[in-house]
Amino acid sequence: MNVKEKNDNLRPEHEYQPPTSQTPVVNVYNTNVASSSSVATAGGAIAGGRNQTALIVGFICGIFGLWGVAHFMNGKIGSGILWLIFGPILAVIAITVFSTITLGIGVLFAIPVWLLMVYAQAKGGASY
Repeated sequence: MNVKEKNDNLRPEHEYQPPTSQTPVVNVYNTNVASSSSVATAGGAIAGGRNQTALIVGFICGIFGLWGVAHFMNGKIGSGILWLIFGPILAVIAITVFSTITLGIGVLFAIPVWLLMVYAQAKGGASY
């Protein structure tokens, strides 16, 4: 008996094949949960991937110069610290440059520009 015959004797008649059951595929990352992004879920989260509570609190605090609160509320500590330190400075620089370029007329847009920048950073911080 040679080596090839020994190996043939040890090999089972049929190779094992796993069962071919029809297992459904579940998409756990489906973000299309609701047709509207304004449907609230538990914990203040919105189906669109944004924390509504963090957005509101971040916007209100940002009006008074405390930027980055929405980032802190979602656990983004690093970006929250950066926005807290540099956010108001960036806004003042942007308003000053805009006012200088428009020869003082841009001062009329200082409050809307401030609110727009506050909303943009709060919206970014409230995203997951």
